[in-house]
Amino acid sequence: MEKGMKKIIGQGQKRVEELEKSGDGRRVVQNRIAVAAQTIRSKRYAIVMCMAVFIFCGTGITLNAATITAPPNSFNSGTTISSSAVNSNFSTLWANDQAMNSQLFWSVVTGGINFSGGNIGIGCTPGWQGHIKGLGQATAAIADAGNKGGTLLISDSGTGPGNGGCLLFGDTYSGDNKFFAAIKGLVYDGTSNTTGDLAFSTRLLVGDAALTERMRITRTGNVGIGTGTSTPSNLLTMETSGGGYYSASDHQWHNGSSVRIKQDVAPNKMDVLGILDGLEVFNYRYRSEVETDPAAPYHIGFVAEEAPELLTGKGRDSMAIGDCIGFLLGVVKEQQKTIDSLSARLEALEKGR
Repeated sequence: MEKGMKKIIGQGQKRVEELEKSGDGRRVVQNRIAVAAQTIRSKRYAIVMCMAVFIFCGTGITLNAATITAPPNSFNSGTTISSSAVNSNFSTLWANDQAMNSQLFWSVVTGGINFSGGNIGIGCTPGWQGHIKGLGQATAAIADAGNKGGTLLISDSGTGPGNGGCLLFGDTYSGDNKFFAAIKGLVYDGTSNTTGDLAFSTRLLVGDAALTERMRITRTGNVGIGTGTSTPSNLLTMETSGGGYYSASDHQWHNGSSVRIKQDVAPNKMDVLGILDGLEVFNYRYRSEVETDPAAPYHIGFVAEEAPELLTGKGRDSMAIGDCIGFLLGVVKEQQKTIDSLSARLEALEKGR
């Protein structure tokens, strides 16, 4: 390497002397000197990069201003890099000496790392900005003893309740560090193999300083949607205000109906029998079922657009099941009053015989 450097410098000096003798002029000489210096710096850069290959065999190499004229972003003046600080799978380190501001690349081997065109690949040639490839576990029941390829582990140095790795989602509209959504692990018990929950959060308003938790999956498998930071106690819970839940113990859905979430409560005074007269019951089949099975069975029920607004959703495209049940019970009660009245009249007639 040293001989190569001396040769390049010698060639540069010889060319300068030739130019001076030929009378090309001071300006041309200065330009040629600048070109020669650029070549020297470029070659020196490449040689230093070649020397860096020995990182993987020795105890380390120090890069400083005297050694490299224009170090890449990955290396700073005075930085010491040792074999223990890098992956043993890296095979070659080189620099593109076509430009002094070129990027640094690692060549990839099986299980190694590859930087290519701004993309980073681990175990592969990257086709995306970040690409991890490897043999993973063929199950969702991930275990320490299984394969660890194709897997990303995000750890939190904290071990207390609520700590845990986090994945943020953002854009660069207002800066590189802005984010609007997250998936976060929440430690419950940090001992042994650890246990915890998984939370999904989003930002509602641009002025909100923090994200708001929207959904949580607990360590027991319960899911809460719109339950905030509270821990759902049922298999599926909707809203903290009593929106409803599915219970695994009785295998049915429970609509929220507590007085805590209601107001203006009063006995029904609506003409449910009159509403019933305007409620048509239909037979129908669902389009999606017929598309996959022309012999799909018929159903019996309502069509939202043909039903009283009292029993439909806000967009008149669905039926409010809770209201339908309450309405039908109101009908039954009114009909029972009629039955009781008729029974009393019949009994009086029979006694009058």
